[in-house]
Amino acid sequence: AVTLFVSVALPVDRRRIVAASSPRRRQTSSRGEGMAFASGLTFLLKAFSRRAVPEYDGSHFAGVEGVGLDAKIVRDADGTPTCFASDEKSVFFLNGVCQGQDRLWQLHISRMAALGRVCEVAGKKALQVDVMVRQIGLPSVARGDFEHLKQVAEGKREDSALCPEEASKVVDMLEYFAKGVNWAARNCRQLPIEFHITGQRPWEPWTATHSLAVARLHGFAMCFGSQHAILRQALYEALGPEAASEFTSTEDREANLPYCCPPYDSKLSAELAKADIASALNIGQEKGDGSNVFVVSGEFTASQKPILASDPHLRVKIPGFWYQINLHCKAKAEEDSFVVAGAGSVGLPAVFIGHNGTCAWGITLGYCDVEDIFVERLRRTADGKCESLLDGEWVPCRTSVEELRVKGQREPERFVRVETVHGPVLSFPSLQEYGKLAEAGVGSLAGSSSSDYEVAVSYQGLPIRPRSCSVVGIRRFVRVTDFREFDQALSFVSRSICLNFAYADTNGHLGWVLTGEVPIRQTKPGEEMFPLKGWESRSKHQGYTPHANMPKTLDPKKGFVISTNNKVVDYEDFKHYLGYCFKAGFRARAIESELKRLTSEGRKLTVEDIRGLQQNVQSVPAKEFCEILKATLSPLSDAEISAHFSKEELKDGALERVKEGLVLCSFDGVLTKESSSATLYQLTHSQLVLDLLRLWPNDNNLEAKQNRSRVTEIFSTSLFQRIIDGKGFDNAKALKLVNEFDGHVHLNILKMIRGGEKSWWIRTAGGLGKSLSRALAAAVSKFTQISDKRWGTAHRFTIQHPFTAALGLPEGYGLDGPTLRMGGDINTIAMSKLESFTDLRTGGATVSMRFLADMSNLRDNCRLITPVGMCAVLGSPFYTNRAERWASGEVPKLVWAEEDVLLAAVHTLDLTSPPPRSPVAETAICFGPLQQSLQVLPLANGDGCECCLLAIAEIPKHR
Repeated sequence: AVTLFVSVALPVDRRRIVAASSPRRRQTSSRGEGMAFASGLTFLLKAFSRRAVPEYDGSHFAGVEGVGLDAKIVRDADGTPTCFASDEKSVFFLNGVCQGQDRLWQLHISRMAALGRVCEVAGKKALQVDVMVRQIGLPSVARGDFEHLKQVAEGKREDSALCPEEASKVVDMLEYFAKGVNWAARNCRQLPIEFHITGQRPWEPWTATHSLAVARLHGFAMCFGSQHAILRQALYEALGPEAASEFTSTEDREANLPYCCPPYDSKLSAELAKADIASALNIGQEKGDGSNVFVVSGEFTASQKPILASDPHLRVKIPGFWYQINLHCKAKAEEDSFVVAGAGSVGLPAVFIGHNGTCAWGITLGYCDVEDIFVERLRRTADGKCESLLDGEWVPCRTSVEELRVKGQREPERFVRVETVHGPVLSFPSLQEYGKLAEAGVGSLAGSSSSDYEVAVSYQGLPIRPRSCSVVGIRRFVRVTDFREFDQALSFVSRSICLNFAYADTNGHLGWVLTGEVPIRQTKPGEEMFPLKGWESRSKHQGYTPHANMPKTLDPKKGFVISTNNKVVDYEDFKHYLGYCFKAGFRARAIESELKRLTSEGRKLTVEDIRGLQQNVQSVPAKEFCEILKATLSPLSDAEISAHFSKEELKDGALERVKEGLVLCSFDGVLTKESSSATLYQLTHSQLVLDLLRLWPNDNNLEAKQNRSRVTEIFSTSLFQRIIDGKGFDNAKALKLVNEFDGHVHLNILKMIRGGEKSWWIRTAGGLGKSLSRALAAAVSKFTQISDKRWGTAHRFTIQHPFTAALGLPEGYGLDGPTLRMGGDINTIAMSKLESFTDLRTGGATVSMRFLADMSNLRDNCRLITPVGMCAVLGSPFYTNRAERWASGEVPKLVWAEEDVLLAAVHTLDLTSPPPRSPVAETAICFGPLQQSLQVLPLANGDGCECCLLAIAEIPKHR
């Protein structure tokens, strides 16, 4: 589905590129020739892309009604844009211009994913991704969101939390952002190279609905509760309850877990613990009453004001998720003015992490259980309609026909979308990697399909609740002045996405709020961890927990707030059930421990101290693992260790390798880049996990024979590894980044080795001594084969662009960024997850941004960095210019104040030019999707055709 950029630039068959540049697939070319070819192709790609690099200087005519002539964009030497305008519409228009200049391809592919149209780009191989999006209904709920906002703005619908005037301004924000994106596309000299490789030309206009669809996609990708229910059911079916429960536990009952909302830790927490919560935000806010994101009170800082630190964890790639920007609205009326600085999500206006001069905020994923899977019994009636069983009666389902246009096919693909009383039905193929496993697992729960009914699963969750207004909250962020206003803004975000928000302000307050209104279930807590029975009305949701009832805290007594995706409340004190999807709390414990250590002797913390804390690579589970290893193996004699191996293994040096590996007994769990012990620890831990996973299926195991089922027949060790490693069902990572078991394997392994013979897996493996001895011997064998044993090298990370692999080029060539040495792992404060149990390189989530804000002086003591660069256009000086600094832990000053921005200005693009005196008609070719033939349309003032917004400079190529 992917071709080379243009035949005139390089008339070479793609098969030759793959053969020459990929060592694994090369047939006749030598490795040197392959690398030389890859280098040459990389050079040609950059040369072709040169004209697509945005122009950041000059004076232009906006040509958009409502955009002021004083609007301008100033960029510094790092490429960070600051937008200046005298009204809100113009500011958000400039916001769209900046994203359109730097991230046009990212905008396009994001909306295609959110609209279920990836097939139009990648062909039939992306069919199931699009089917899943259409089944869930993300495009339709996004259209419903915008329609709701417009109707409220026009006074045709009431929303108790939103007045028509504010709704109108939100609609304007979205529409002017879209106009800015389209202006950038219309005025670019050449579309980015990805458009040419995929044939996605001309530019399709961005709309307000596209922004809302992207927001919905982010919400679906970052909300949890559905995958683990399907997978846990299948694993219990295949392994039996005892064995399955040990690897699928997502409950953290570790001691010293720092809850975000301890009982009675602040006045707000105390109010929330009561039955009547309506007045929770109407109490006084007295000072001191009280992925990673944490706030330290001014009590512990040198500035005597809070310091906020946020470093969200996402997969780092090109293009990057975050877009750094500063927005200055200098309106005539002071109440209409605002300044906001930070980073937002591509496809949406404003910022999601940052500050507005008075308040600062950061986020982590909430990991509440806000999704459910229902097993449905369906039947077709004689007239072809679909019905679902509920309390013994057949209830009609809503159906519609969806059409998917597929690249390379004349006729579209069609399927029938079915929706029960619970939610949309998901076809098993749309679950991709886990489809067959899910079908087999729920089949036993529902009973085998018969002539009376067929078995299916439906989805219900927070990400598809109708009439979400999360963008209202995003717009309110720019003007909030205190915690009450901040929480009210978050009430809109809470309708569709589950996040932890940490808060600090210049008045010295700090706080935390959990968004994501959790379903109110009739079932007992814990039942939702498996698929629910859709034919029983007791499984239906009774509504959603109101945002006012969600946990939050203000000015906690202990003096800091910590959130690292961990469990946020103690259910013995907090009455509202939030589920058991939270990640293990190792990072939260590490942050709290380090904060207590730093402040134990009366030391006052600075921004630089907090930046250093963000770089901490102490692993709590690594230290405990090595302590258990020492306690188990050190007392054993050579004879006792030898008993764990066969004669052949002993001849091969197994005993010597175990004794060599005992160096881990003194390992302190600090995973620095230069540590070789860190590499050995990771190899040993991964080997133990693999050894245990390979125990199943085992034909020699009696329990395995007794539990044979359809699930067991399709089960495999590699599939088991993917599930336990937290991989999502979607290999393309377009929909679900991870499953809910992600981040739990280290805690579950610790529970097993702590319990020894009490663990089914350790007992089946022959005991703790044997398990650890064999894992250590195998790890040392691998360790000796590594030339550079330092953890930073083994755990290296290449910032990849998806098209490099699609073109058949080796990692680090084509559109890829640099390769960097990394420290830490999934459990360290400086988080960087392993690619898999068999690949030590950094893969999956890592630090996707670092943000620091000292509330005493935001102008001089606010810092921010992202891993790549502002511009994702190949060949731009801002493509990956931040990568080395990010990897080294540097967090530069965030320049946002007007005087500082103007002093640091390197590029200025303004829209102050008046319109041309006499418009000159020109022509552009229109490729409207519904037109059967080309039309030549007149253009005025150089504006593109309204249908395709094609720049004049593009005409020769398109003709």
